[in-house]
Amino acid sequence: MSTLLSAPTPVTGITVNTETAGSSRALTEEIAALTRSAYTRSDPLPGLPQPDGALETAGQVAHDLAAHQQLWVARDHDGHAVAALRITARPASWEVRRVAVLPAWRGRGVTRHLLDTVQQVAAEQHIDTLHLDAVVERCLPDLYAHLGFTYRRVFRAGDKPLTEWHMERRPGPDRAPAAAAIAGLYLCWFTAQGQLLAFLQHAPDGAAAVAAARPHLPATARLAGLDVLPGTGLHHADDLLRHLPAQAAPGRPCALGQARTEVAFHLLPRSFEPRLLSLTRHAPGRERPLPQPTPTENE
Repeated sequence: MSTLLSAPTPVTGITVNTETAGSSRALTEEIAALTRSAYTRSDPLPGLPQPDGALETAGQVAHDLAAHQQLWVARDHDGHAVAALRITARPASWEVRRVAVLPAWRGRGVTRHLLDTVQQVAAEQHIDTLHLDAVVERCLPDLYAHLGFTYRRVFRAGDKPLTEWHMERRPGPDRAPAAAAIAGLYLCWFTAQGQLLAFLQHAPDGAAAVAAARPHLPATARLAGLDVLPGTGLHHADDLLRHLPAQAAPGRPCALGQARTEVAFHLLPRSFEPRLLSLTRHAPGRERPLPQPTPTENE
């Protein structure tokens, strides 16, 4: 059984429907195939554990529906599923999971339209918060921040050597992502002239660590990511420096002589040092320009 929730829009040209536990085998096969297509080779950086969605089966889709998860499907004018997500409805909030968009439909506003429709219906049921967990090493928090989710807490994944942000979305204008105020030993990753640079610094938060690195970096440097060893100081520097492919020292940028896709410690840091939290990864080609110095820093 399906329920039409939105008419086709000129932006995406899709309709959004929910499906119930009485859905057919054909539907569960269709959604499983869509999910596998969306998740297979979806990581912008190589060398990560395979996403669970790349192994999706019709049986798993049916199991989720039998467990009263909501299945939301976006279809094109010909009725083909182009995107889907699942919702676990709770009294105070709805959990979003298994967001899947066919590769050919990425960048066309489908995910935002799906989420907007879900949020509208949730609000009608007096639920104002959507939440999800986004894997840092897969560069997903950036994506969901762009879609109006805000950062709430960071945690180490239990089943893989990855880090995740728990994120929330409420009605209203998109909010700027909040900086993580975690004191500790920061490993800042930068790109410049096609290679990866590393900078190690004890700091009260990520912004302070990047600010400490900026005067020592080339003008073309851009921020690729941030990791932190929480609650530790420079006496733990060797725990991190020994994993770099070039000799480095705290407080000085180290050019690693390799592209970021070739540095295993950058790609999957928790496989080397399980205590690390990866706070930020920007996808290749989307690395961030460094913030401009404040007037105080220029004095």
